[in-house]
Amino acid sequence: AAAEAAVPVRAELLANVEDLAHRRKRGMARVLAEHKAALRAAARGLPRLTDLLAAPRQRLDITASRIGQSLAMFTAGYRNRLDVVSARLAPRLAELLVIPRHRLENVASRLGRALVLSTSGHRNRLAVVSARLVPRTLLESINRQQRRVGEQGARFARAMRQRLDRADRSLAHQASILKTLSHKGVLARGFALVRDEAGHMIRAATGLNPGQAISIEFVDGVTTAEITGGVDPAKQSKNPRTSATRGKPKIKDQGSLF
Repeated sequence: AAAEAAVPVRAELLANVEDLAHRRKRGMARVLAEHKAALRAAARGLPRLTDLLAAPRQRLDITASRIGQSLAMFTAGYRNRLDVVSARLAPRLAELLVIPRHRLENVASRLGRALVLSTSGHRNRLAVVSARLVPRTLLESINRQQRRVGEQGARFARAMRQRLDRADRSLAHQASILKTLSHKGVLARGFALVRDEAGHMIRAATGLNPGQAISIEFVDGVTTAEITGGVDPAKQSKNPRTSATRGKPKIKDQGSLF
């Protein structure tokens, strides 16, 4: 009876052990995938310094390239209009406009150099500002996040090692219980397991018939046998004490089931 009860217990323990192993593997894979995805998302969300300065630098270059051409076109147009107006005026008015014209030409000649100097100054200031735009706060935040990720990774590794150690101890304990409850341990103490042709366990000799084939399982293998004689009920009733004694193994010879 103990060997029969040990078989389903062993199957349940094996199923529990396999289920725990599969759940542990899936949990570890899921946690590692989540940490990896979070690190990749954080890396993709960080902007680069060149990207931050690309748009202002491009707008400044475009503006600088257009100012000279626009100024030349404005000066030429204004000069043409001035020539037209001066042609319509009297000679005295033309003489009056000589001085302003010289001043305008002088200013126009200086404006190009002033524009170059102003553009150069703005570019230098932009270079100084861009050099100061080092994202120290962002770098410090990244460093803090990296330290936190390292600390979390170390804690996760310690927790996983502790969890694996507990699982190993639990598995070893269940394996020892399974070994204790297994019918193999009973067979190792000298008992045998008798089954009929259908594989059903035979617990008493009264249900056997002459010529019936049986299988006997020992600790080192299974052998077959054939019943050559029946059980005499009269002999068993004459000496019930002897019959009961024969049915029970002696403790000093065979040992108990547990």
